[in-house]
Amino acid sequence: MSKKGLINYFLFQRRRKFNPLNLFKKNNKLTYEEFVSFLNKKMIDSPGKEYFDKLKEKFDSLNKKEEPEVKEEKVVENKQVKIEEVKLPPVKPKRKKHKKQESKKELSDEKSTDE
Repeated sequence: MSKKGLINYFLFQRRRKFNPLNLFKKNNKLTYEEFVSFLNKKMIDSPGKEYFDKLKEKFDSLNKKEEPEVKEEKVVENKQVKIEEVKLPPVKPKRKKHKKQESKKELSDEKSTDE
């Protein structure tokens, strides 16, 4: 395949937030040829064998660190804690707003002035 139509790998990695370590997580025994074929299918230029080797070493070192970290469960004694009930003061209901109504007096006064 000609390199003319291929996208630069590092440009692709930045724009698509591509993490090559995820490929290794899916397939622990990923080879360079499989890596290159994956990139070629997506029309991306391969970064080179040296870069692949560095990724492989980094993935292996991360896996080795994760394996020994076995968390030991600590047995915690259950202590009975005395819970006291706290009484809150009663909540007062909010006052309702009164709607403004024109009094009948004002209405009758307006009618009498009109006549």
